[in-house]
Amino acid sequence: MKINHRSHLNQKIFFAYLLCATFAITNDGWAKPPPLKSPTTQSSQTTNPAHNQKNSKTLPNPTSNPTSKPTYRHGLPVGNAAKVNISLPALQHMIKKARSEASSALVIIKDGKLITEEYFGNKDTPIMAMSVSKSFVSLAIGFLLEEGKIKSLEMKMSDVFTEWKNSPKEKITLYQMLTHTSGINPARTLGKMVKGKWLLGKIADGLHGPLISEPGKKFRYNNRAVDLLALFVGRVSGKVLDVYLQEKLFSKLGIRSVSWMKDAAGVPRGAGEMSIHPIDLAKVGLLMLQKGMWRGKRIIPESWIVQSWKASRTNVHCGLLWWRRAKEYKYALTEAILKNWEKHGANKNDIATLKGLVGKSMRLQGYRKAIKTALGNAVAFKRIETAMKKGGPLGKITLAGGLVFLGAGWLGQYLAIDTKNQLVAVRMRHATKQDQTSRVYRNGYQTFVRDVFSLPVAK
Repeated sequence: MKINHRSHLNQKIFFAYLLCATFAITNDGWAKPPPLKSPTTQSSQTTNPAHNQKNSKTLPNPTSNPTSKPTYRHGLPVGNAAKVNISLPALQHMIKKARSEASSALVIIKDGKLITEEYFGNKDTPIMAMSVSKSFVSLAIGFLLEEGKIKSLEMKMSDVFTEWKNSPKEKITLYQMLTHTSGINPARTLGKMVKGKWLLGKIADGLHGPLISEPGKKFRYNNRAVDLLALFVGRVSGKVLDVYLQEKLFSKLGIRSVSWMKDAAGVPRGAGEMSIHPIDLAKVGLLMLQKGMWRGKRIIPESWIVQSWKASRTNVHCGLLWWRRAKEYKYALTEAILKNWEKHGANKNDIATLKGLVGKSMRLQGYRKAIKTALGNAVAFKRIETAMKKGGPLGKITLAGGLVFLGAGWLGQYLAIDTKNQLVAVRMRHATKQDQTSRVYRNGYQTFVRDVFSLPVAK
């Protein structure tokens, strides 16, 4: 599945500023900001002395021999790619590809060992994680459950957002907010231009407005919902999201250089504006890979990690603000899908013709070819495609060949976790002025997950 991190704009461009870059987000993606800085933008940041260096050195060539004594970096043992069954050609390809895609950082951890830490001539500074930030909002919800401050993901959001009482939003659940199925307008409420000046808005303003679809029925990537979850965490925990996560998560890993952009009321923008050092992002990935354990201590409940990565009810590619990416995808027709196509206008004769394919699983290209061949002509196939565009599902999808659990954001910010091969991979890059002015999406390293799958040596 191709994740859309930047979609068409439907609201006015707004401004945002942080140490590393200046960005903005609209309803479903990222917008280009005005060039001026905003003196009212709020952020929180502390400094980690471990990162106070002009430029972190990259690790030795992955093909070099390991030293006799264990070497540590950032508190992690430094490993040798060949010794942990990483394909050297695949790793070298990944480093070359990351460099060609203007990456600011690439970090690979395998079997708990730091294999690659490359900054491509850049300084090791915090980078805005974009929508990878959403996965950290999910972690905050897990901590609230662990503490008993919320009882269930099926709780009504209106129990906390009392503004939704006696309204169509009253029955929206926390689960729906976490799985992009709340039905609320996805447009963010971060501010507006007034007489040429950017005025910060409030995330709480997003509590207002009508639903655009029935809660729980339709998957729609929703930035506003995640921003509101940041507000939710603050109301339930009694602490703003950044402070809460610093206490519950980052401080326990020795991380003290995470910052969040905030709205006019001081609420962190949960949907996409957390900045973090790439190596620290990788450490959180390692913590998840280790089932929530860090140096013998429980940090994250294992049950929450399992629940976070489980397929949601409406989208097999999505968990609780985590993506699920497979090495292979298989598609199959079912009776239910045929009925759905007919409901959306497909010809009854076409549906009858396709019943012979029910239950047969195949890759997408072969699946589409089989449907076209069975129908016998392009006109009939076009009718089926029209039914799918109106809302009919493509097919029953099965994920095969291994899974990577993924946080992903605009510009190709990635945190990939491969539990089968005990591997964590992080790729990040700073935004440039060109990113803010161009309509063309560049240097997003869109083959990153595929390259992650290629790293382990086949056993």
